[in-house]
Amino acid sequence: MTQTITVPIFPLDGVLLVPGSSLRLYIFEPRYREMLAWALEHDHQIAMAIPAIGHSAANEHHPPIHEIAGLGKITDHVLHPNGHADIELKGISRIRITDELPQAWDFRVVQAELLAETESDTDAIKSELTTILSFLRDVEPKLYARLNEITPQRIIDIALVRLPINAEVKLQIYSEPVALRRLRMINHILGQGKPRRPDIEIGPDDPRRN
Repeated sequence: MTQTITVPIFPLDGVLLVPGSSLRLYIFEPRYREMLAWALEHDHQIAMAIPAIGHSAANEHHPPIHEIAGLGKITDHVLHPNGHADIELKGISRIRITDELPQAWDFRVVQAELLAETESDTDAIKSELTTILSFLRDVEPKLYARLNEITPQRIIDIALVRLPINAEVKLQIYSEPVALRRLRMINHILGQGKPRRPDIEIGPDDPRRN
């Protein structure tokens, strides 16, 4: 039976929260400070939602969002005297957003279904990891040394997050529920040659800055 949850969302361009990952965020906008307080009073969960590709500045305060998002649990938080906060989210699961609740707060709250990892052929995954492992060896040598401690499905998602490709393509891979298919989509991209990293500007107040 599918589990349904009610959770606040934090729409943020270019951020994919995958199961098992950690994401540090700097919370400073009043609406997200309110969101954090709400989450801490409830189940400590926040979903990182992905704004629709190419949404306009006119709806920046309330952008349309993709139905697949990443559910995270607050594992650490530091509240500062000015009301700002540093938090750490641990990725729990992909979710599918099914409905957005009437906006009773300045932040947004949705109902969503937890998406369990679809069964994949583990032997096939292990036999096809070579290209991804080579990619991670080049871009994350310290992490590569610890990959024997990480599940193959997690390795696939690590590679996806670090893959410097078009956001729309990355979102398509992120939304695929079958790990073996995600693996093959990434291998296809890596097989075409080293992808170029898109230019992403991060402002001084962007919560992705550490």
